[in-house]
Amino acid sequence: MVLSAIVHHEAVERVVILGRGGAGKSTLARRLGAATGLAVTELDALFWPAGLAAMDDASWAACQRELVQREAWILDGDLGPYDREVLSPLAQPRYIVPRLIVTPPGGARAAAGFAVRRALGRPVQARVVYHAVPSALGTNKQLATAFQQAWNDRVSPGELLYTGSPEGAGILQVQRGDDPFAVTTQIRTLWR
Repeated sequence: MVLSAIVHHEAVERVVILGRGGAGKSTLARRLGAATGLAVTELDALFWPAGLAAMDDASWAACQRELVQREAWILDGDLGPYDREVLSPLAQPRYIVPRLIVTPPGGARAAAGFAVRRALGRPVQARVVYHAVPSALGTNKQLATAFQQAWNDRVSPGELLYTGSPEGAGILQVQRGDDPFAVTTQIRTLWR
């Protein structure tokens, strides 16, 4: 169904397929490439050029920049722990995206209250940490927005923030260099 929708959408020129190993990314990419005529690039083959020796950070960043400058493409891959920019402490990204962390309710009564609040559209307590949009996709707002939409679909709701804005600069100042998976990095907020 998804393949059919993409194939029949003439405006689609750039597709990124991400997922865990064995999920069918490469199969989907090949089928989509055959159906659309778009060139398919397997990221794993580029990232691991010499067997088990991963590409160094500078070379990988340059490779990503070159790939996304092409006019039309399909990229597929799972770089696991090597998706450094998204998973690492914030350095100096151009755009950031939030990841909301909701503590699971303790007990049946708390779970019921949580469900009722969500069903009524009321906010629930959550913490938020920010992750960098990969620099190759942060080169322009259109690519960063595409990343944000995929992030919202697969990871967490929330708006893309430009770190040059007052709000983005403030968050970057507070969280720069902090591990996004450490509890101390989490900023309390309300999840709406």
